[in-house]
Amino acid sequence: MIQLGLIGYPLGHSFSQKYFTDKFHAECVEGVYTPLPLPVYPADAPRRIAGLFPEMIGFNVTAPYKRRVMQDLDSFSIEARAIGGVNTVKIVRSGDGERPRLLGFNTDWLGFRYSIPDDCCLRGSAIVLGSGGAARAAVYALANEGMKVTVVSRNPAEIKESFTSMPGVVSAAGYDEIDARLMEDVTIVVNATPLGTWPDTDRAPAFPYHLLHKGILCYDMVYNPEETLFMRKCSEMGSTVKNGLDMLHLQADLAWRLWTEPEC
Repeated sequence: MIQLGLIGYPLGHSFSQKYFTDKFHAECVEGVYTPLPLPVYPADAPRRIAGLFPEMIGFNVTAPYKRRVMQDLDSFSIEARAIGGVNTVKIVRSGDGERPRLLGFNTDWLGFRYSIPDDCCLRGSAIVLGSGGAARAAVYALANEGMKVTVVSRNPAEIKESFTSMPGVVSAAGYDEIDARLMEDVTIVVNATPLGTWPDTDRAPAFPYHLLHKGILCYDMVYNPEETLFMRKCSEMGSTVKNGLDMLHLQADLAWRLWTEPEC
């Protein structure tokens, strides 16, 4: 039996359990996906989980522990190191009683990148709202495409250093610094904050929506609800809108491959 899990807090908005339950059926395998809400992150959480669930081959990590979990892993991928966050942990068990190896990966950035059509908007510059793990994954993906990315935060001075490992040109700005000049060659605006996530569906970033137009893709990484207040505000200005559900599915499929494919 395949056993998987999810750590983070809160987890009530997550679709992952249903997605992987359906995945087990589609792959004709016996499996269980267990949400593990952690209001407080315990010391050495990944190894504790590996010990409590001897059949578990890996687990997902969501907010607010994507960065914290890295301290407790044996190794992590180059992408996870650059992004500064892990959303997928693989548990490698030797079968001889030795302690398992805990390997960290980030599939968020590729899930985000693959969810955007190549001919859509991967040119010019981009604005990413937020500075957490989801924002870092989006910035990494967009910067890898050669885009100039502006990270917008309530405290821009505090985030500049945390994005220095990113490729390409990344700058920081406050919400009050977004003006027509900054938006001049923007082709994509990404909401990488949790604002608008169920049940707080009446919230949206304090973005100057009047600066949007039909040539911009407004991508909300929130997937629950299907249409967020951010998306409605952007759509009213003629912009194309997209939620994070495709990203969720794509990053989950990438995690599945990491968990189930044998190591070389």
